Amino acid sequence: MVKAIEWRNKKVVILDQSRLPFEFTFVECTDYRQVAECIRTMKIRGAPAIGIATAMSIALGAQDIKTENFERFVEGLELVFNEMLSTRPTAVNIKWAVERIRGFLIRKRDESIDTLKELLIEEARKIHKEDIEVNKAIGRWCAEFIREGNTILTHCNAGSLATGGYGT
Repeated sequence: MVKAIEWRNKKVVILDQSRLPFEFTFVECTDYRQVAECIRTMKIRGAPAIGIATAMSIALGAQDIKTENFERFVEGLELVFNEMLSTRPTAVNIKWAVERIRGFLIRKRDESIDTLKELLIEEARKIHKEDIEVNKAIGRWCAEFIREGNTILTHCNAGSLATGGYGT
């Protein structure tokens, strides 16, 4: 299975979809700005995939914030949030991911900053895993309604490259 996005070795690894089908290359992002640029330039596409990319970019950006103070940590993350929100203003999954992470931080505010940094990686991975589970559930649910000879029309990116790796 081809993965559009993956958290690997403290990096966000993105399949460069702008080069498909002639080239099969990956962009290794070590900084949240690189992930933002991949979204802007449509190296990664599809609402679920860019939501996952947003969560991973936040986890990546958090690693570089040097403070032990929760409020300052969140202030530093606001720069990441704003950068990500500016990439594709109409993409609802970006805003969804930012809001989910904001809520997550509020619930975990009593944790140390080092712990929060690790928990943000776990949360981004959880978002990725949940997307795959939801996509599989959509497939199971829809399989009950699709009959031999039916025509299926999708209105947007719906395959594995547009999602966490399974497709809607």
